[in-house]
Amino acid sequence: MSVAEKLKGTTIKYKDSAYFIQDCYVVDARFICETNKGTLKIDKSEMKRILKEKSPVKGNISGSPIKTEDKPCDKYYVTKQYDKFIYNQKNRSVNDAHVTALIRSIKKNDLLFAQPILVNDKYEVIDGQHRLRAAMKLSRPIYYIIKKGLTIDDAIALNINTKNWGYKDYLDHWIAKGKEQYIYFREFLDKYKMPYTMSAGLLMKGKTVTGGGNFTDEFKSGKLHLEHQEFAEKTGKLVQDLSEYGDFTTDRSFIIALVEGMEFAELSPEFIIKKVSMAPDKFTKCSDSESYLRMLEDVINYHSRTRIRLF
Repeated sequence: MSVAEKLKGTTIKYKDSAYFIQDCYVVDARFICETNKGTLKIDKSEMKRILKEKSPVKGNISGSPIKTEDKPCDKYYVTKQYDKFIYNQKNRSVNDAHVTALIRSIKKNDLLFAQPILVNDKYEVIDGQHRLRAAMKLSRPIYYIIKKGLTIDDAIALNINTKNWGYKDYLDHWIAKGKEQYIYFREFLDKYKMPYTMSAGLLMKGKTVTGGGNFTDEFKSGKLHLEHQEFAEKTGKLVQDLSEYGDFTTDRSFIIALVEGMEFAELSPEFIIKKVSMAPDKFTKCSDSESYLRMLEDVINYHSRTRIRLF
């Protein structure tokens, strides 16, 4: 058993006061002790001196009652009453793999105190639900800041310029808010299995998706406007049908080449499928859009007298 574990449930004398230690752990060569009088942060060398002078006494003989209510810790609060917090259904889903990674990190170096979670006055978790879940699984105290009036929409503002939320998280959020464009977008993704950005590009920009563009901010902020559903559905169906001949058809580079070549030569999906079925061995994976265009041109012109250009 570690020294920190042995200190739990004992009373120590520190700076002429007695403290009953309710929880104790080590962070960066310091003992973090949650006591009935607040949080103590004691250097290892100082704790060694304390223990050498007089061993800790079992039980609470500090002269002060054990406090069960939450207590301020610098500018934030600390507690182990995890059930007081509310997981907002409109927040991103808890990722078990991320929680597992956090648990490993906390066991190695507990920095929960350095990054408190953010809650509103209803104790709804605005930011930090993965940290909360990890702390609960490890039975470690969770540090939190209360900001009155915050809503889950403020989590969007907090995360919009960071990597904390992924596309799926934003999609789940806006679906929970009842945005029909996002509900349709989820159905499109499930049906055609294309990348988020490629799907958004086809639905928002149509044929001009090959010209590039950044749809991320619009997607994150709930401003997804799907103006080219018919074109996107046609392209998605073609990509899906072509997957019979290669497992690369959902690659972004391939889809860009397919759209560009199909529009340049005014080819129908049926014509492309027919040509690929005639030369499946030529329909191969490439490294970039330009190479895909050349590959598609070779396939389209297989056994053709008149060469069709795709670019």
